[in-house]
Amino acid sequence: MLKLFLSSRTNCALFCRNVRSQLMSAFLLLVLSSPASSAEPQFSGEELSWIAENPVIRVHNELDWPPFNFNEDGRPMGYSIDYMNMVAAASDLQVEYVSGPSWGEFLELARGGQIDVILNVAQTTDRESFLNFTTPYVDSAVAVFTAEKPDTIRSLSDLSGKRLAVTAGLFAQEELARDHPEIELLSTENTIESLYAVLEGRADAAIDTLAVIDYLKNEQTLTGLQLAFIYRENSHSTLNAIGVRKDWPILRDILQKAMDSLEDQDMATARDHWLGTDTTRADTDPGQVAFGGFSKLLMTFLAGVFILLVFYVLFRLRQERGERKSVLITLIFMLLASIGSGIWVLQLINDANDEITAARQYRIDALQIVDLLRQTSDDLTKMARTFAATGDERYLQYFELILAIREGDAPRPLDYHRIYWDYVIASGDYPRADGEPQSILSVLEEAGFSGEELTLLERARDSSNRLAELETRAINLAKG
Repeated sequence: MLKLFLSSRTNCALFCRNVRSQLMSAFLLLVLSSPASSAEPQFSGEELSWIAENPVIRVHNELDWPPFNFNEDGRPMGYSIDYMNMVAAASDLQVEYVSGPSWGEFLELARGGQIDVILNVAQTTDRESFLNFTTPYVDSAVAVFTAEKPDTIRSLSDLSGKRLAVTAGLFAQEELARDHPEIELLSTENTIESLYAVLEGRADAAIDTLAVIDYLKNEQTLTGLQLAFIYRENSHSTLNAIGVRKDWPILRDILQKAMDSLEDQDMATARDHWLGTDTTRADTDPGQVAFGGFSKLLMTFLAGVFILLVFYVLFRLRQERGERKSVLITLIFMLLASIGSGIWVLQLINDANDEITAARQYRIDALQIVDLLRQTSDDLTKMARTFAATGDERYLQYFELILAIREGDAPRPLDYHRIYWDYVIASGDYPRADGEPQSILSVLEEAGFSGEELTLLERARDSSNRLAELETRAINLAKG
């Protein structure tokens, strides 16, 4: 009943989005398939022969993973679909989209060679056995959502003994089953089923790509869900690539060359339409007028019409005389005023959308920064406890280095918000280069938080510092 009720409220929105998306996709195909829109990929003779012998490739299309890959009324849609169409146009291949199976079933089809290409797929050890991977084409944050209630789940450790809904075959299922057996995994067919499992009390939390969950929440009016934390168990898990069946390595090379030939401007319209300017965001906000890149196209068209009318006015005014000339001038000025008003209104809509987008991005950035403060506190506790249990001096060094980085006394590693210390512990190597020193307080101040927000964050930082002092005393006691 809950699913039926919620879906019935979205029929109008789905219809409008379908029409808008079809217009946008048609425009993308028209513009991006033009030879002038990208550099020509240089294929070898063997690759050209392979394309001639295999002109059609079978590509996976999911039913319900917006805004990346979904299907409405039998029409494949989403950023991954538009991106694949660009790649296919650049490589002179035709795409036969296969829709219907679940994500886990698609992976099995690829394993058996019954489908040629898997889109928006993260590279994992298991998948490397049956897929070759291109370089990633989109980076999307992964998040855990819970029901709106007191914050009892803020990290993976809080999920111990709890039930986490995850789409069957999703990379997180493989990782969590291997590394966190204390978490009970509830396998679902798709993201929306995972979210319903949380709303209906069958699961304590759900995990999937942040943009997908955010999109579905807005599209289907799913109230009662909240972001718990950003999942950063594996920094590569957010990188989505194109996976190609293992026995066709030449197809992977062809697609990679086509991808490399695409210029940023070729992808800007699709990225803006589906994802905005940042790939970690969902497509639309409930308060946005979702024209996306189409509004810019329309404004360009109206500007062109305006210029043509100016020339037409000058031409007709030279031919007309008397009262007809006066009437013509009045009508033309009314028409020009209408076009000018339309351009002005569209600009106002774009400005409002930009403000909403900026606010949404600020929210995501703020969550990541706050989560960084929590993560450094967790890392300090982990190092202190491990040193006390093992006596290994490495963990004492890591503890001191984490403190120094947080206070700005040591260089902050690049992309420090991603998983870092787990790699260091596992390998002994530092996975990324160092950046400039920057204290956590300066990070918070530069983020643009309000005075009240900054006061609360500083209070949280002070509490974390007091905990670190207790941990330092515990370490000294362990050292004797």
